[in-house]
Amino acid sequence: MTFVVAGDALEANRQLTSQMQAFAEMLLNLAQLVSSQSQPEADESGIDQDTDATESADLTEPNLGDQFIGQLETESIHGAVERLGSSREDGLVYQAEAFAVFRQGGPTGTTYQVASPVGEPLMVFEQVGQDVHLIADNLPPELKQDLLSAADRLQTQDLAVVLQGSDPKALLSTLGEAAPGGTRAAWVTQQMLKERDTFTPDQGNFQFDRDPRGNLSVTDRTTRQTLLQVAPTGQITCTLNAEQLDQFRSAFDRLTTYESSRSAARTASAAAAQTGRSSGRSRER
Repeated sequence: MTFVVAGDALEANRQLTSQMQAFAEMLLNLAQLVSSQSQPEADESGIDQDTDATESADLTEPNLGDQFIGQLETESIHGAVERLGSSREDGLVYQAEAFAVFRQGGPTGTTYQVASPVGEPLMVFEQVGQDVHLIADNLPPELKQDLLSAADRLQTQDLAVVLQGSDPKALLSTLGEAAPGGTRAAWVTQQMLKERDTFTPDQGNFQFDRDPRGNLSVTDRTTRQTLLQVAPTGQITCTLNAEQLDQFRSAFDRLTTYESSRSAARTASAAAAQTGRSSGRSRER
């Protein structure tokens, strides 16, 4: 039999108690670790990952109001394009200053395409019954705004009524880039022939003429092909290609700037003359 002295027994008891406490602390730590792993983790800002995921979903999900506005704009632009290209035949149905409208009928619906002057698709939609489905939308914001403005105007007036009048500049202010192709060229031609019946620039390949009935025309000097005709009523017939339209666009911008500067100069001159007259009358008194 082994005997343990009292001091040794006390020391052994203290060691056993210390070991039991260490074991209990280990079990507690293990339980806390398991519990923390079963709950959503929080990032350094204190926001749960589940909350982040919910917020990310909210950010990527399209706003219902934006979707509705987009549908309204699509329907408005479709209405404008349909009125601009009122022909029921397929193919090119309207040529505007900055785009062309093509129509293609099918067994299930009608497809409209808005294309750039070089044929790049800008907007495509299909009408099936009363429903309008947007297929592609690459319209520049400025052109989209012009089409929306044209849609508002064409809701109250027929295109034929809008196109009446002999002032191409007024037509541009009404329809913008949706104005008929050659509208800028028509205004430039009017300026070229304002005080003459014919004009042939020293450079370039255009010839400008006015016939006895007041019809204006632009002719290719090499081929003698008529590129533009402007009737006294304002009706425009245009076969200018994209490059030629760009030439007239540049001429339009230059002449508009020149006209504005001349107008400002005349206004300033008239104001100065009026001031001089008023000063002269004051001295006479």
